[in-house]
Amino acid sequence: MSTGGSCSTSTPSSAAKDRSVALSELLEHIHGYYKAALDRLPVEETPALIPRLLDGGVCFGLLDPVSNIIANTVRSFEPLPETHAAEEPAVAEEGERSRRGAKRKAAAEEEARMIRDEAMSEIATDAGSIYCLPPILRDARMRKKKRTVAQRSLEGLVTFLVCYFRHLPVEEALHYLLLAKADLLAAVHLVECVRGTAGRSCPISSPTTEIALRCAAIAASHPAPANLAARSLSLASRLDQVPQFLTIDGRLSPGAINRLYHKLLEAPVVEQLAVSPKPLQLATVRLNHCIKGYRQLGKRHHRGLLKAGCCFGPADNLVTNIILNTIWYDSAFPPHVQFEVDVISTKSLGRVECRSLNGLLALLGNLFPALSEHDAMVHLLRSNASLQDVIFRAMQNQDMSSSSYGAAYKAAAQAARHPQPDAQAEFSMSTSPKTFHIVESALRINRTLKLSEVELITSYFSQKSYPGKSVTSVLKLTPHATKIVSYNKRNFFATQDFISRKVEAALQKYAKEKGIEHELHIICGVNLEVPENGKHSYILNEEGYPYSHVNFLARPKGCHLDDMAPNLFFLECSNDEMA
Repeated sequence: MSTGGSCSTSTPSSAAKDRSVALSELLEHIHGYYKAALDRLPVEETPALIPRLLDGGVCFGLLDPVSNIIANTVRSFEPLPETHAAEEPAVAEEGERSRRGAKRKAAAEEEARMIRDEAMSEIATDAGSIYCLPPILRDARMRKKKRTVAQRSLEGLVTFLVCYFRHLPVEEALHYLLLAKADLLAAVHLVECVRGTAGRSCPISSPTTEIALRCAAIAASHPAPANLAARSLSLASRLDQVPQFLTIDGRLSPGAINRLYHKLLEAPVVEQLAVSPKPLQLATVRLNHCIKGYRQLGKRHHRGLLKAGCCFGPADNLVTNIILNTIWYDSAFPPHVQFEVDVISTKSLGRVECRSLNGLLALLGNLFPALSEHDAMVHLLRSNASLQDVIFRAMQNQDMSSSSYGAAYKAAAQAARHPQPDAQAEFSMSTSPKTFHIVESALRINRTLKLSEVELITSYFSQKSYPGKSVTSVLKLTPHATKIVSYNKRNFFATQDFISRKVEAALQKYAKEKGIEHELHIICGVNLEVPENGKHSYILNEEGYPYSHVNFLARPKGCHLDDMAPNLFFLECSNDEMA
C-alpha cells in the first residue's frame, strides 16, 4: 500500500490522466476560494494584504477554506495601516460632488478589479505544475520553480490527510478532497465516516492534529509552520469569543481587518499534551501498543521486544501479545550476550510496529484470500486491531480459506520478519490462556508485572518445545563489517550517555517545580534532529539541529514496583552540552 509521495512518469497512463483531472478540479475549487477571499479583503485600500496572502494565506486550517485564507493572511505579519478617504471640499456644489463621486467610484471599481485580477494571476496554477505529492522539498526542480499559494495549499491539504490518517494513500486523499471540494474539515469527516471513526474530526487537544497541521504548513512552505498550527488550534478553541468577521458575508474594511488581527493575536496557544507519545513513527495501528507494552517490561526484555515483540499472537489483546511474545522469545531463544540499555531507538520502535502491521495484514490475507489490503486495514481500524473482531467482520461478506490458523500465523510471522517464524506460529497456536490472564490482570489496573509473574510465565514457556528452539548460530562478521558495528556502537552509547544526562537534569528540575522525585525507567524515543523555529529540510540542515525531542518513562521514587506503571514524559532539550 502506498503511503508516501507519488510522482508522475514521463509516459502518462490512464491513472496519471485521472489524477490530472482530479488535480485540475481541486485547483478550480481552490481558485474559487481565493477569488472569494479577495472579494472580501480590502486589497485596494490596503495593497499590503496581497503579498501577505501570496506568501502565507494558505486555504487549510480548522475553519472553512475562505475563512482559513483570510485568517492566515491577516495573522501572518504586522497590523495593517488604516486609510481614510479624503473629505470633499465644502464649497463644491451638490451636482459636481455627485459627478465626481460617480467617476471616483467607477475608477475605484476598475482599479479594484485590476488589482484582484493581477493577484489571481499570481495565485492560479494548473495541474501540470504538481508532479509529486506530498512535495519532496529537496527536489531541485521544486526549489527552482515558483509555486503559487494555490499549489502550495493543495500540497498542504494532501500532506495533512496522509499525516493525520496513517496509511492513507495519496490517491485516496485526492479522492476525499475532491468529494469535499478541497474543504479540509469535510474531507477529514468523509475519511472518518468510511473508517468508522466519525465524531472526532480534528480535536484541538489531539497532538495528531497539531502535528498534521505543522506537516501541512511545512509542505506548503509556509514561513512559520509552528505558528500556523498553534494559532489555528487557538482560533478553533475560541470561535465564540472572536467577532464574526470570518463568517459574515460582505467585504471587510481595513478597520475590521485590524481588529481581527488583534483578536487573532490575543488567542492563547493551546497547550500540547505533556505526555503525548511521539514521534510520528509510533501508532501505525492508531493505538501506540509498543508504548503500553514497554510500561510492563524491564530492561532485560528489550532485545526480545525489538526482535520478536509482535502485536499478533495467542491473545486477542495486542498489548498482551507484545508482552507474551517478548518474554517467550527471550526464554526460548536466549541471547549470547546480555542486552541492557537505557535508550531504545525511535527507528527501532517504528520498525517493530510496521512489521507487526505487515504481519496482521498477511494473517488476514491468508485467512481471507479475497479480502483486499485496503478492506483489511479498514477492518483493523474499526475494530481497534482486535483480531477476533476483525475476523468476525470479514466473515460477514468474505469466504474463509481452507488453510489452518497455523499457516496463517506463519505467514504473519514471515511478513513481520520474525527471526523464528515456525516457532512463532507454534507458540501462537499452543499457548495456554492462563498466561493471558496474568498479563491482562496487570493491564486492567495499570501496574507492572511482578517478578514472580514474569518468572511464572517464563517457566511455562521453558517447559515447551518449539521448532528451531535448539538451533543456535552466531553471525561472524567480516573485519570491515566489524569496524562499522563498533563505530555505530560507540556512537549509540555516546548518544545514550548524552540523552540520559539531559533526562536526569529534566527530572531534577521537575522535582523542584512539582515536589515529586522520579526515577528513570527507560528512554523509549529520541529525535536528535529538531530544527530551529519549525525550519525543515529533507537534507542536511546547514544551520544544524539545536534541539532533541525525547520520550521517556519514569515512576515516582519510593513507590513499590508493583504499585503503578511508569508515566510517559515528553522532553524538548538543547543539543548543546552546556545548556
